[in-house]
Amino acid sequence: MTPLSASLSPSSLPKIARRTHHAEDGVECVNIALEISAGLAAFDGHFPDTPILPAVAQIDWAVRIARTEFALPARFHALRALKFLAIVQPPVELTLALTRAADGRSVAFTYLRAGTACSSGRIEFTDDAAGTDRSVL
Repeated sequence: MTPLSASLSPSSLPKIARRTHHAEDGVECVNIALEISAGLAAFDGHFPDTPILPAVAQIDWAVRIARTEFALPARFHALRALKFLAIVQPPVELTLALTRAADGRSVAFTYLRAGTACSSGRIEFTDDAAGTDRSVL
């Protein structure tokens, strides 16, 4: 795993306030408290008078942070069960809850605001070098 600070640009990722690791039924989990401020690059042009955290930023952060927290296969494969349940506006603290599947090939994510889900989904990874490299995420 790569240290988080070495792999992510400070302006592109929110400040990490807290991080807790735990295991549930042998499955590895991490909760990361993120300080979402209007100065983040994700808000550039989205929208100047009423900033809204883009869904693509939420997915990007989940993929990038999952890669730093867990040993995962090399290639991004797919997104599944995406749900965007609430608009996120700064300033706010979100908790990113990540749970790595027992087989190590996927990570479930949920962004929570004060314990209520704002978005969720599952990121799948693969070692299949013959498949399409979808490394844009």
